[in-house]
Amino acid sequence: MSILTVFGKRFGIDLWNYETPDGRGIEKAYEYFIPYITTDKKWEYQQLGNLDDHKSDFVSLLERAGKTFNEKKYIELAEQYLSIND
Repeated sequence: MSILTVFGKRFGIDLWNYETPDGRGIEKAYEYFIPYITTDKKWEYQQLGNLDDHKSDFVSLLERAGKTFNEKKYIELAEQYLSIND
């Protein structure tokens, strides 16, 4: 879904800020996942794999979203995570 937001932007479609009638959206999903990636908060739900194995993938998406949608907070969080885990 994150990659679709980038393509949408190229065609003038704002998927980043889109929300479903019940308030769900891609940006809100990022906000939900950030504490699990950038802090020691533990995932409380059943999962199909080890979340730790995919943190760097999420951080890359976070950085891309930050640059694409001018979300400085996301860029800073990604850079912070990358500098700690180098």
